[in-house]
Amino acid sequence: SYAGPLRVAFPFGDSSETLDTATIRTLAEAVLIDNLTTPLLTFDDNGNLQPCAASSYEIEGSSISFKFDGKLKTATGAQITANDAAVTLKRLMIKGNSHGDLNKFLCQDTKLNSIFEECEGIRVEHNNLVLKLNTR
Repeated sequence: SYAGPLRVAFPFGDSSETLDTATIRTLAEAVLIDNLTTPLLTFDDNGNLQPCAASSYEIEGSSISFKFDGKLKTATGAQITANDAAVTLKRLMIKGNSHGDLNKFLCQDTKLNSIFEECEGIRVEHNNLVLKLNTR
């Protein structure tokens, strides 16, 4: 059940309302975002990939498919879906980010201007996020 907003004191200058995964500038912001978000995959103690936000994953050739089973939810109880993950990736490509150039690997021939535009390397099929790396 939802008990209301969680309030956390954290030492950085900007408001938490302006915190954005696409514009991480400080270690404090990175640590806070790391604690508030969940990656698609993580590593176990032996360095092996394990599902995290995705319930499972499958690599086939130059594609990786992430399955979402509906068990992961937001603080308000809404399910996190494959579409949410696709929108997040597209948003990072549109805004740019400090983590690298996703567009180069997923949508090389397309300059996204909106999260609603298509990208050849990002598809949602049922509740699976499918990423196809550009191999050109």
